[in-house]
Amino acid sequence: MNDKAVKQFFTLLQSFIYEEEPADIQEYNWDEIYHYAKIHSLAGIIGYIVTRYELCHDVNYAQNFEYQMIQTYGLQYRRKKQMKRMIDQLNSHEIDHLLMKGYIVKDLYPVPELRYFGDIDFVIRKEDRVKTDLLMKELGFETPENWEPVYTYKRDTEYYEIHTEVLDSEINEGKQRKYFLDIWNHAIRLKEHTFVFSLEYHFIYLLAHLAKHASRRGAGVRMYLDVAIYINTYRRALDWEYILEQLNILELKQFFYTVCTVCEKWFLLEPPCEIVRLDEETAEQFTKFTLEGGLFGFAGTSDKVAVIKESGKTDSKVGIILNQIFPSADEMQPRYKYLQKHRWLLPFAWVDRIFRNSGLLVSRAHTAIDIIKTDESEIKAVKELNKKIGL
Repeated sequence: MNDKAVKQFFTLLQSFIYEEEPADIQEYNWDEIYHYAKIHSLAGIIGYIVTRYELCHDVNYAQNFEYQMIQTYGLQYRRKKQMKRMIDQLNSHEIDHLLMKGYIVKDLYPVPELRYFGDIDFVIRKEDRVKTDLLMKELGFETPENWEPVYTYKRDTEYYEIHTEVLDSEINEGKQRKYFLDIWNHAIRLKEHTFVFSLEYHFIYLLAHLAKHASRRGAGVRMYLDVAIYINTYRRALDWEYILEQLNILELKQFFYTVCTVCEKWFLLEPPCEIVRLDEETAEQFTKFTLEGGLFGFAGTSDKVAVIKESGKTDSKVGIILNQIFPSADEMQPRYKYLQKHRWLLPFAWVDRIFRNSGLLVSRAHTAIDIIKTDESEIKAVKELNKKIGL
C-alpha cells in the first residue's frame, strides 16, 4: 500500500464531499488512485473531481476518469428512472414497499447519480411475497437466485433485491437479526404504498449492514462514505443518545466508534458525539485491510479470510473448515425457516445447502487447502483485528 497514493485518494474524496477544489498536489499517483477508485466503486466520483478541476495531465488517465464519470452518471440516472417506474407499479398493485440503503442515501450525495450501486434493495411485507413475485415475472424479470428472506430479480440493467427481512444473519454471534424483525414499526409513509425508515432507525440499520459485511469478507470505502455523508447531513437532526443506546443493545457501539475514527481520518468527518477512538496502529491496519479488499472484500483477499471471520470462536484449522461446511442451526435458520421449530432437520439443511451451492464446491475445496496452509498466527491476526474494531 502506497501511503502517498492513499492520502491522495482520500483527498479527492474529501473534495467531492465538501465540494471544494483539492489542495494543490504536484505529482498524483494515478495508477494506484484509479485502482482504488475502481475496486471500491468510486470511479465515477473520482472521475468527476479529476475532470472538474482538470487535475490529470496524463491523457490516457484523464480520458479514463472522464469515461468513468460519464458511464456512472448515465447508468445511475437510468436506474433511478427505472426504479421510479417500479415504484409506480408497486403502488398500482397496492404492494407496500420500503425504500432504504443506496436508493435513499444517494440523494444525500453532492451529485446523486455518481453514487454507484449494482442493485436496488427494498422491503416488502411477508404476506405480499407471492403477489410481488407474480408481478415481477409478469414484468419480464428473471430470478437468478432466491434465498429467503432475500429475492433477486434481473431485467436488462435493472437488478433488484427484494427483502422480507433486512438482516439475514447475526453479527458478533449476537441477536442483531431479531432486532430488525419489527421494521414496519419504524416505517414512515411517503405516499400511497411507499415507505422509508425513520432517520434514526435507518442510520442504525446502515451501521448494522456495514458491520455485517465488515465482520465477514470485508466492506469497502464507499460503504463508509455512505455513513459519513449520512452523519454530515443529519448530525443535528439525529438523536445520538437514543442511537448509542440502541447500538449498545446491538453490541455495535465499539464498531460505531471505529467507523467514526476511520471516517474522521479518511473524510475529515467530525464525530457527531463523544467517541473512543481506535489507536493509530489498529486504524492503519484496518485502513490497509479495507483498501486492499475492495467494495465487498473480493479484490485483495482470498475466500479464506471470509471463512476465518465466519468461523466463530474456534482457531482450529479443522474447526474453521468444518464450520464452513456444517454451520450451526443458528447460522442456518434465517434461510431455512423450518429449523426455527425443527432443529433436528439440520442435517437435511446441510445437504440442501451443498446441492444449492454445488458450483462453489471446487472453490470451497481450494479455500480449505488455503486455510490448511495458513500459519496460525495469520488466523489469530485476522480475528484480533475484528475484535479490536468491535466485531
